[in-house]
Amino acid sequence: LDEIGRALAEKHNTANEKDYEWMKWLIVIASGVFSVIVSQITRMSPALDSSLLFIQSNQLSLFKVAIIANALGIIFGAVYLYADIRSERDLADKLSIQRLYLLLEGANRYESIIPSSKFRIFSYCKRASLLCFLASIGAWIVFIWLM
Repeated sequence: LDEIGRALAEKHNTANEKDYEWMKWLIVIASGVFSVIVSQITRMSPALDSSLLFIQSNQLSLFKVAIIANALGIIFGAVYLYADIRSERDLADKLSIQRLYLLLEGANRYESIIPSSKFRIFSYCKRASLLCFLASIGAWIVFIWLM
């Protein structure tokens, strides 16, 4: 039973590491896209008035939605990654407490489990980030389709 629990914990940790890396790269890509878009907007700001004549109001709204959704996705993703790091620190702190308890009691095994604290708001940040990225991609697709 201990071996099964240990194997399950290792699989869970591997899945968490892959999820963390995947979200990290997704945020890096979204940040790069956001950076390119903002740099292009600032370059064309003197000619923005003349270029806005060719963009319809619904296209301009889609453009704004895409930029805002991308930015919100980056923010929610960063909060999610911070929460992941915070829960790892919390788990390490609680494991050190368990270790000290075992040392003080002279026991070989800890009988009860101290779960890691997870805040509910952080669990929703990943979903919100993914939804924002999907909304941004959808807005870009419609924006390009309307051109």
